[in-house]
Parts: sequence; C-alpha cells; structure tokens
Amino acid sequence: MRMDFNKTLNLLIKEFSKKKIRYAVIGGFAVGVWGFARNTLDLDILADKNDLEKIDNIMQKLFYKRVFSSENVSQYVSDIVALGEVDFIHAFRFYSTRALKRAKKKRLGDIYLKIAAVEDIVGFKLQAMANDKKRQEKELLDIKELLRLNRKRIDWRLLEEYFTLFNKKKLFKKLKDEVL
Repeated sequence: MRMDFNKTLNLLIKEFSKKKIRYAVIGGFAVGVWGFARNTLDLDILADKNDLEKIDNIMQKLFYKRVFSSENVSQYVSDIVALGEVDFIHAFRFYSTRALKRAKKKRLGDIYLKIAAVEDIVGFKLQAMANDKKRQEKELLDIKELLRLNRKRIDWRLLEEYFTLFNKKKLFKKLKDEVL
C-alpha cells in the first residue's frame, strides 16, 4: 500500500479551512495538477510561517509525527501508510509569501485546494536544482513539461525573474525558445 493523496488532502484541506491556514500545494503533486503526471512519494505544501503552530496541532490531531523541523521546513510522517509523508516549506521570505498569494484554487474530486502557480513551482524547482546538483535532471524535466503544457498561460516576465534569481538566464532563453 502507498500514500492515498486524495484521502490525505481531504483531511488536511478540511482542517486548513477551519483554521484559516494559508497554504499552497507544491512539488510533484502540484506538477501533476498542472498537467504533467508523474510519480511522487510525498506531499509538499508551502505554508505561511505564522501558521506553523496551528499546522503542528492539525498534524498531531491527524496522527502525524514531526520528524524534522528547521527554520525552512517541517516534515511529518504518519504510521498510517495511506497518510504518508507531508513536508511543509515555510513561507516567510519575499518570493515564498508572494507565491502563497498567487496560489490558484483548483478542484480535485470533491475538494477545492490551493495549488501554487506554474511559475512559482518552476521557481521552487530552480531552487532545488541550485541546492542539490543531483536533482538537476529530474527538476529540469518537470520544468520543461510544465512550460510546454502551460505555455499559453505563463507569465514569462515572472518566470524570467526566477531564472535570473538563480543565475540561469541562458537556460530561460533556451527553454522559452523551445516552448514557444
């Protein structure tokens, strides 16, 4: 058995709504919502740093244990396999708080959840590439497919801002030329 993303999201979103948690789903699951389905083992959520105590209470209520916490991330794991692992990226810097505000409401089955905008997901993928060179190939594949599938609705100026932030302007030009 593996993580049941729908069940987990149903539980979390219901609680987030009650407690007015500011969040956006990011990572592999969000990539799938924007059209590029791929395997992912956990759920990644961007959350306002001011909501972390409420999030911790929710996660404990739902039988999760916090196994790691730092200034930037919190990681929760459940002994219930279907609930899996949920990682929270703490939004408190300029780009991450801006990404929270831009999150789009999307319907997934019976629930509406907030998904980070494509441009912001690409920004997080660029950050992952900068932080861990071993992830470049996988992250670049996600970026290429996200851009290809969503090219007509992309804010290319915002995207260029992210690529510039991570010293990847040449890559931006190359990808934009390939996609458009």
